[in-house]
Amino acid sequence: MKTFKPLAVLLSCLMLFSSVASASGTKNLKTIKKEQKVLLDVNQFGKYLHEGDPDSLEGIYRSRDGRYLIALIKNDEKGHDFIGVVVSADNPYWEEGQVKFNFVRNSDNKLKGYIYNSQGKAFPISFTIGESTIKSRHLKKVKLKDIPNGSLASL
Repeated sequence: MKTFKPLAVLLSCLMLFSSVASASGTKNLKTIKKEQKVLLDVNQFGKYLHEGDPDSLEGIYRSRDGRYLIALIKNDEKGHDFIGVVVSADNPYWEEGQVKFNFVRNSDNKLKGYIYNSQGKAFPISFTIGESTIKSRHLKKVKLKDIPNGSLASL
């Protein structure tokens, strides 16, 4: 009986710690290799955005210079909450389906994560979350009707 009480206290503390850690929602943000690709059919993604239950941030974003279309997708991986997948790029350095950035959503209403250059090097980046979009001069959410038909990011 003497060993049971300390063991019970130890188990209780471990359970409390694990429940606090999971309740905080804190994720250990990790970088992603540029070579990793995601299969994305833009038409199916559009159907999900209209008929499914998407997060308000999910959608298609265009870079400020118009060189990239990127799908921001909710992703419940341990290392991030959202990934940005290249839908189209006007240069040979990025292929459709490659991950351009990944983020975690913090309690301070920000997305914090990494954006990747053409060599796959990660750079820290942070965006404030606006109403159903990212507040940024670098990315603008676009309407699905503005996306060319048949755009497909594939393996």
